[in-house]
Amino acid sequence: MNIKEFKVEMEKIVGKNNVIEDQDRTKDYSQDSHYPLVEGSISQIVIIPNNFEEVQQIVKVSNEYKIPLIPKSSEVSLYGGTIANNGGVILDLRKLNQIRTINETSMYAVIEPGVTFKQLQKELDNYKLRILPTIFSSSDSIISSYLARYPTYSMAKFEYTELVANLEIVLGNGDLFRTGSWASVKSPPVYPYGSSLDWFRIFHGARGGLGVITKASIRIKPKPLIQEIVSVPFSNHKDFINFVYKVERKEIGTECILLNKVNALNYLEIEDKTKGFPNWIFLICLEGLQRLPEEKIAYEKEALSQLIVEHKIKVKMDDLIYKLEQTILKEFNEPRVIKKKAYDLPVYLTLNKFPDVYSIIQNELSRFNGNKIELGVSIIPVERNRTAYVEFDLYTGLNTEQEITEFKKLFSNLGELAVKAGAIIDIPYGPLKQVIYSKLGNYLALINEVKDIFDPNNIMNPGKIEKEVI
Repeated sequence: MNIKEFKVEMEKIVGKNNVIEDQDRTKDYSQDSHYPLVEGSISQIVIIPNNFEEVQQIVKVSNEYKIPLIPKSSEVSLYGGTIANNGGVILDLRKLNQIRTINETSMYAVIEPGVTFKQLQKELDNYKLRILPTIFSSSDSIISSYLARYPTYSMAKFEYTELVANLEIVLGNGDLFRTGSWASVKSPPVYPYGSSLDWFRIFHGARGGLGVITKASIRIKPKPLIQEIVSVPFSNHKDFINFVYKVERKEIGTECILLNKVNALNYLEIEDKTKGFPNWIFLICLEGLQRLPEEKIAYEKEALSQLIVEHKIKVKMDDLIYKLEQTILKEFNEPRVIKKKAYDLPVYLTLNKFPDVYSIIQNELSRFNGNKIELGVSIIPVERNRTAYVEFDLYTGLNTEQEITEFKKLFSNLGELAVKAGAIIDIPYGPLKQVIYSKLGNYLALINEVKDIFDPNNIMNPGKIEKEVI
């Protein structure tokens, strides 16, 4: 590995100003929001390509020199996905930020990896269309957020679960590859399934380990004419299970989220958690599109009122709840960065399993002898509550090496216990890697085989998806 020669080759491709070697600047790429649960090394250099052609050249030269590449397209990095495990080069894609196409008829947009939610939504406003944000959107890359499978707030229609229609990828061996209908020369990028085998899902969750995404077509939807939030409080976590199932099966509302008191007050940026507020609150967004919007919201509110009466729920409105409703309504359209120091354990489970998993998490935290930890919970039903995304947020300060070591062990135990109770963890980061990978068996072996096919020299974000991470 001759990094000096490699740097010279990179300067020929992208220009000297787009190759960063100064350690004071490259160290900014060595940590993310989940430090110290995930730790990385400082990359040797950072390369900033200007276009797709440069990306392909960079990947081909990296294969010749066997230099690892770590793609990065978001300002805020999460779960260790864009930091170097053991050296390597950061491929900063944020200059690839062109919106290529907005198609109002087929409801898709073609964008480059550096395009952010805020950037695209500003353009979609001209068409009365909207992007479907994830819970980690803010100024992040749309493509990386969608491919990382960061959850969107629950949508009424199942087609919105496939938010990426087609992909253009520079594979780890330098070849260009397109998925779905895009693979056909004259077909528009609207249909995720191509002829014969379907490839598009293989790049979801790959965390840049198979290639570099240079372009994608994503789904968009009409902007509602009317939006209204309805909130339903609960005193006990067991009380909302059946209620949420019924709301979702009746297809009431679009986006929704369930928060415990800790996370609700954090949305309001209230530090005093003793403040009077419901222990749990379910927030449902009702929206009316172009056809009879008032009537649609009226019958959904009536259906929701009937369920509230049926479950004998006392709905009480005050200024704080009203403020939360307005905050969440804005969040559904323009997600922001919540100022919190929390380490999240993200799991998927069927909502009926939540009481058991929640009890296990609480019991384990009560036994922990380290720092006092505050537990926040956010729940988002998926596909009308076929399953649910549950985020356990652990609010704590880690100030010493001993605290970090003890917390990592706790975090690993929480993941182990959640999995044993029937939860699924689809982002195996930090201490969760060993927990998850130790249970995958032949599944993990096949991941390694796929990695070898698409990235034979193991240059694409090594250590993120394959067995070697453990």
